[in-house]
Amino acid sequence: FPSHDTIKDIALDITDNKELFSNDFLIPKIWLVQTMSDLRKEKKADEGDFVDSQTAEILAPAGTPLRFIVLKTFKRWHTFEVNAKGEKEFLSSEIMVFGKNENLKYEDVLDGKNIVRRQVISAYVLIERDAVNGVNKPYIIDFAATSKYAGRVLVSDIATLNRAKLPSFTGIFEMTAKEESFEKGEAFVKAVKFF
Repeated sequence: FPSHDTIKDIALDITDNKELFSNDFLIPKIWLVQTMSDLRKEKKADEGDFVDSQTAEILAPAGTPLRFIVLKTFKRWHTFEVNAKGEKEFLSSEIMVFGKNENLKYEDVLDGKNIVRRQVISAYVLIERDAVNGVNKPYIIDFAATSKYAGRVLVSDIATLNRAKLPSFTGIFEMTAKEESFEKGEAFVKAVKFF
C-alpha cells in the first residue's frame, strides 16, 4: 500500500463529492433496548442495553453507563397517525425550525387523518470509545416520551457550557437507563448527567 504522504494529492471520492452523496450518509442511532424490542426477543441484546441501530452492536450493556461528547443538538417533530383502534403509526419526522414550525399542534387532522405529534430532542454524539481512539463516527441519541427529561438535562448542561463560552464537545456526558413503572406497564428510561 502507498504511504499517506504519497497519496495526499489524490481525490477523495466521497469527501470531494459530498454534495452529491449528502443524502446517502447513514448515521446510526443509539437505541435503548426495551422488553418488547425485537433485539431482545431474538436474544441479540438484553433490556436496558444501549445498542447501535445499524449493527445491533452492544455499546453499553444494561447497568453500564455510556459516555459521550455532544457535537450538536437539534429538535424534531415526530408525527403519528392515530388509527381506528387508537394506536399510533409513525408517519414522519421533521426538524423544528424557529419561526417556521416550532408551534405545530400536538393533535391535529392532516390530509383527513387524525394525527398526534411529539417533540424529540436529538443530539449528534461521539461515544467515548471512538473519541479516545480518534474515530470520527457520530451517532444520534433521541430523547422523547418518557426519556425527554434526560434530553432537557442534557440541553441545560450544554447551555451552562455555552454561557461559559465553551462548545458542547468540551463536556463529557454519561447516559444510563433504569426501569420505571407507568400506567401501561414498565419501560427503561434514559438518564443523563454531566460527567
